[in-house]
Amino acid sequence: MICTNCGQCIDRCPTGALVEKNYIEEVWTAIFDPTKHVIVPDCSCGKDRHRGGPEHRTGQAVTGKLVSALRKLGFDSVLDTAFSADLTIIEEGNEFLDRLRRKSLFEDPEAVLPMTTSCSPGWIKYLEQTFPEFIPNVSTCKSPQQMFGVLAKDLLCR
Repeated sequence: MICTNCGQCIDRCPTGALVEKNYIEEVWTAIFDPTKHVIVPDCSCGKDRHRGGPEHRTGQAVTGKLVSALRKLGFDSVLDTAFSADLTIIEEGNEFLDRLRRKSLFEDPEAVLPMTTSCSPGWIKYLEQTFPEFIPNVSTCKSPQQMFGVLAKDLLCR
């Protein structure tokens, strides 16, 4: 069986021999380092739908509470990846239109269509290992998380 780095083996390990890697100390070290600007990406939980069982789901917005809590812990910025997700969609649309134009105008009869996309590294790894013949069909755009990283490093590290 192939590994897609999904983490389910850790979750399902019957003996507890597999554990998640813990980065808590590194995070605290970074937070207390005055030369670093520490950010938390993807604060897009919005509603409490992921918290507890159905009896605990109120549908109340919790984003403000989460941002406040993370800021009180010492993070310098709490940022959402929604903007970078929009950038990914725009770039994928441009890539699709470019492939379609090149194919329809016979500039590049080898332009691969249909084009698919995925923001899941696990799915891409699965595709690469199981169906490598479909790799040319996958968009070459960065995922929202990757675009967020590029933007954060470019804009916050000046």
